[in-house]
Amino acid sequence: MTIFQKRLDEALKMADMTPADLSRKTGISPSVISYYRHGTNEPKSKQLYAIATALNVSPSWLMGYDIPENGSELDSALSALWQSLNDSQKRQALDYIRFLAVNQKSST
Repeated sequence: MTIFQKRLDEALKMADMTPADLSRKTGISPSVISYYRHGTNEPKSKQLYAIATALNVSPSWLMGYDIPENGSELDSALSALWQSLNDSQKRQALDYIRFLAVNQKSST
């Protein structure tokens, strides 16, 4: 069982939601939700964000990162903005984030 499968099941339980409820809330078909739950597929970023939003958890947490499940408003805002960018804009944003990270290290 993948981390995503475990966390998806955990998030469904925490939200007191069935897979059918999740399907209705996200617009993702029940069969696709079933694929995710059984490890046949993992969601692309758009579906991941929809699932995380519906379950009130962080997309990063769902994917297995060691962060609190509900994340933060800042994480959610960044994730939503990231989804709206095209590939070129994502490369520019990543370059800028790297720039900020390097400058923070050198200023501490």
